[in-house]
Amino acid sequence: SHAQLESLIAQARESDAEAQRERRRLHEVFDASPYLVLVTEGASHLIRFATPAAYNVFRSSPALIGQPLAKAYPEFAESGYVQLFSRVYETGEPLTGREIALTNRRWGDAVRYFDYTFQPMRCEQGQITGVIAHGIEVTDKVMARRRLEQALRARDDFVSLVAHELRNPLNVLQLQIASTTARLNSPIEPFSTSTMRQRLAAMDKTMTLLSRELDRLLDVSRMVNKPIKLDLQPFDLSSLAEEVIDGMAAETRGCETILEREGSEFLVTWDRQRIAELISNLLSNAYKYGAGKPVLLRLEGSTESIRLEVRDGGAGIPAADLQRIFERFEQAQDRPRDSFGGLGIGLWMCRQIAAAHGGRIRVESALASGSRFIAELPRDVKK
Repeated sequence: SHAQLESLIAQARESDAEAQRERRRLHEVFDASPYLVLVTEGASHLIRFATPAAYNVFRSSPALIGQPLAKAYPEFAESGYVQLFSRVYETGEPLTGREIALTNRRWGDAVRYFDYTFQPMRCEQGQITGVIAHGIEVTDKVMARRRLEQALRARDDFVSLVAHELRNPLNVLQLQIASTTARLNSPIEPFSTSTMRQRLAAMDKTMTLLSRELDRLLDVSRMVNKPIKLDLQPFDLSSLAEEVIDGMAAETRGCETILEREGSEFLVTWDRQRIAELISNLLSNAYKYGAGKPVLLRLEGSTESIRLEVRDGGAGIPAADLQRIFERFEQAQDRPRDSFGGLGIGLWMCRQIAAAHGGRIRVESALASGSRFIAELPRDVKK
């Protein structure tokens, strides 16, 4: 009847409307999803469906619908991934890939990583008609893992370095103790009081070296975890420089130390102990790499600031290393630790101390031309 016909038409329209609503909801889900979904058809892998996340990777638009995958995304074909679609299409066996590296000319040199699954798409009769690929970007996870691996390698290298650096004075101390014990137990050559004092002094010097290195490592740990707390007090920088030079007389490795001053007023309000560390670290660095040539410590004062410069005549530093040497546990690559020793923390500490005083430190150097380390600090530092 006419009423039944109208009822059927209404039901059909309602079904149509419901189908449209379902499609819209489905599109909304795909639009908000971070997953990449790509559906291809036939042996040529014509693209029939792609989510916005897939458009983003392809750096394309819905206009790619109907295009062959190899044409829509040439890098995908160049990397051999289109062959994976062909394999799934021909065999019907799904494939899974982890951390697949993708590039795109529009990304420049950037590489992004994805976990992917390729599955066959079948018709009602069970025949393969295409491929469904879905995946998710895992670039952040890959980069985080690589940073962790790098940190672990750095930790292992540092532990090995510390063990090597502390082992040397420990070996010396063990030899000193063993030889002294042997002499004390020998009835033939008893120790004189003066000899015993010399041996004890040598052992004390070795212990002092060990304690200083351990204190430096603890100091680095404190600097990393919280800002340096300065003990500000007025003092004469020129007098402090002379004290530091005198105190390092046994560490010069044959380098003459020259102290120059420009200006007559070097009264500053700084942390005296920290500034002494800065000067001694810079001088120690100059002595290590100065090739026995004179080392210059120059103080230059102005109304507002003080410029402190340490210059050596050594091999110099390659341009590529000029910034890296201020990082923790770093040394210039052409300066082997076996030759010069050290934990690679002195210059990093200098930078932290200079920054805590509101100043900065930099280096000027070139191969075969020596190095100039320049620290510039305000004359008065406010708490």
